[in-house]
Amino acid sequence: MDRKLEERLDRIEKAITQSTDQKVKYLNFRITVNPLSIGKQTDTSPLTGTVSSVTLSYPRGAQLVESFLYIRGRQVFPEGRVGIIIDGVTKEFTVREPVGKGDPITVKVVNHDSAWSYSISCIVKIEGR
Repeated sequence: MDRKLEERLDRIEKAITQSTDQKVKYLNFRITVNPLSIGKQTDTSPLTGTVSSVTLSYPRGAQLVESFLYIRGRQVFPEGRVGIIIDGVTKEFTVREPVGKGDPITVKVVNHDSAWSYSISCIVKIEGR
């Protein structure tokens, strides 16, 4: 077999092997917050890689509820001091934040509504090895 062909086949085989090593894991959070309160839930990353997205699901009427994501105690989503507020919607947001296996990942929900409790769902997608 031609040497260049062998090298090319080796590169292709290596690329296929690397792509199948990629894993995707999800952390599911569901936090219920009472009126004028803060709820937090923490889990640990199941692998080393990148938090690639956060999917938030808010019930209708939750205009006064904010969500935040922390990795190793540092806020990584959203950027800035104001949390994400969405009303009656499920939406995915891109994050792209490195994470190590065992790192704590925390979702914080702040309810500014003085009358109603809300349950917020959050799915954190982690891609890595």
